[in-house]
Amino acid sequence: MPGFTRGPVPVTWRLLTDRPVRLAVGALGVGLALMLILLLDGLWVGVQNRVTLFEDHTGAQLAVVAPGTDSLFADASSLPIPQRRSPPGGIPRRQGTQIHQS
Repeated sequence: MPGFTRGPVPVTWRLLTDRPVRLAVGALGVGLALMLILLLDGLWVGVQNRVTLFEDHTGAQLAVVAPGTDSLFADASSLPIPQRRSPPGGIPRRQGTQIHQS
């Protein structure tokens, strides 16, 4: 039979070798993307190591942070604002003073 081939048809190989420039540009694009991801990962590790120098050299034995905080860098940590209380009974408040909370 004309046009009949025996064995598997190498479709993948034909698609890759049909446009070699396209294959090279695609491989370079994937390699460049991978390189940029690894570069950003390395920069992030370097920044975290540099920023933790503050934590390591403060000499403080206690730091107050929110639960689940891993480091003092790039973690959202806030303390709750205490409710406004009236002054204790023995301390009179001066006239015309107000407490402002932001």
